[in-house]
Amino acid sequence: MYETNAPNIRQGIINALSSRWKFKATVTLPAIPALVDHFVEALCTTWASMSQPYPPARRANLRSALESNLKEAYEYSPDSLVIVECGTKLGARGKIQSGLEPISRPWN
Repeated sequence: MYETNAPNIRQGIINALSSRWKFKATVTLPAIPALVDHFVEALCTTWASMSQPYPPARRANLRSALESNLKEAYEYSPDSLVIVECGTKLGARGKIQSGLEPISRPWN
């Protein structure tokens, strides 16, 4: 038998929604290693706002990778940027794919 109660149907759709959408984002950060904790918190907040909270067990890895990239970019030039690309795959509930890329381009 099928559900016909509108509030239950709506809640069921909302519950399934996060496994049916995807997002992709590119974030450009200035190469300021001292702000690594701020950047990690901002990135995690952004992902959480897309119903894809960053797994707490992976935060230390994110921080380490981001810190390394910020330092590398800063050593190349204090005006460098770090590009963070992230997103989810359709149906990959709670699985954020992310990548960091240091670039040596002056701020605009």
